[in-house]
Amino acid sequence: MQGANVKAGATSPATQAHRYAHCRNARRRPHVAKKQQASHVCCATSVTEQFPAQVCVVLGTQWGDEGKGKLVDILAQQYDVIARAQGGANAGHTIYDDKGTKYALHLVPSGILNQNATNVIGNGVAVHVPGLFEEIEELEAKGVQVAGRLLLSDRAHLLFDLHKEVDGLREAELAGDKIGTTKRGVGPAYASKATRNGLRVGDLSDISSFREKLQKLMDDQKAR
Repeated sequence: MQGANVKAGATSPATQAHRYAHCRNARRRPHVAKKQQASHVCCATSVTEQFPAQVCVVLGTQWGDEGKGKLVDILAQQYDVIARAQGGANAGHTIYDDKGTKYALHLVPSGILNQNATNVIGNGVAVHVPGLFEEIEELEAKGVQVAGRLLLSDRAHLLFDLHKEVDGLREAELAGDKIGTTKRGVGPAYASKATRNGLRVGDLSDISSFREKLQKLMDDQKAR
């Protein structure tokens, strides 16, 4: 669809995104810049190019580790809102700022390093609340302003420690046919969502009913 709007001889959005990733990584990682110095010089000016799309979607179509977080971090410098639509705190995304400071993100969108952007954790994300708080604390300890810049959907499903336990137990049951899960409980949390007995962030607003719903979820997991 976007390709139809690209003028003859112009650089396609996909190619521009690739250039952004290459140049920014080279600029942030001196050892990479040294090894690929010729390529770095060749596309150095493309870092200042504007990405033409008003809305950009970064989608991984493999089993992870495609570099989504790094690409989002790069593209986020040109967007006002960065939203994460699904997933959970699996292996996460490792990104670096211009000073070489390392950030390991698991739930917080990679656009958090753009101080002018609002970051959203959407309703499709499985949220482990203690892990989210720890991640926010680590970011703030490194000088990243999170307050007022991170929004969490009240419809996002909650991931509990019991989901992690179930994840590990099910993986052990598979014996030689293990999936290779990270045992972070993301799969079982989505299973709770699919069976309609999962809890959402909004349920935290009513603690009395929250306890009842959580007990039902625990009883269901024990029965399985």
